[in-house]
Amino acid sequence: MCFIDQKTIESNLAAQAEQAYNLILKHINKSVVVEGAYTNSRWRCPVIAVREAIWNAVVHRDYALIPL
Repeated sequence: MCFIDQKTIESNLAAQAEQAYNLILKHINKSVVVEGAYTNSRWRCPVIAVREAIWNAVVHRDYALIPL
């Protein structure tokens, strides 16, 4: 397995999800679309789907495996 980037995130659960989201966005490419005289940059994949995937992972995690 090859890691592109690795970061340890230690904070409350909501902040962890937000930091994970920002870390993923750091590595997703953007494309540029020319519309008339303007250029618009767009993410290569929907950022809403990235955020949803992170929150699904948080919500559906088995928290019984975490030692107290």
